[in-house]
Amino acid sequence: PVLFTSRGEMQCRSAAERRRLGLELAALMARLAAALGPQLGYLISKGGITTHTLLADGLGLARVELQGQLLPGLSLVLTPAEALVPALPVLTFPGNLGNVDTLRQAWALMEGEPQRP
Repeated sequence: PVLFTSRGEMQCRSAAERRRLGLELAALMARLAAALGPQLGYLISKGGITTHTLLADGLGLARVELQGQLLPGLSLVLTPAEALVPALPVLTFPGNLGNVDTLRQAWALMEGEPQRP
């Protein structure tokens, strides 16, 4: 399954409202990912707050196991053996990192597709 939000931006009346909306969306995505957990082969989570909410609230994790970088700045972690979804690869993707093709490249690597030069 692929779960994503659009690149469009909702207009908010204040910074506080924008932050609240962002947190609500992150919490919703975390709940959905948690419900799908056993069916997932891996996760790519884009954005720091979204990733923290996904790991801490959605998957109930206090820690993860760092495996290294898939691409510069993109950390690959595994959920611990005692997690609700053990040994689930999670690619953490800072929201402000990369160019228009970086997410596609990361997805292709996670899918095991060969990279084009």
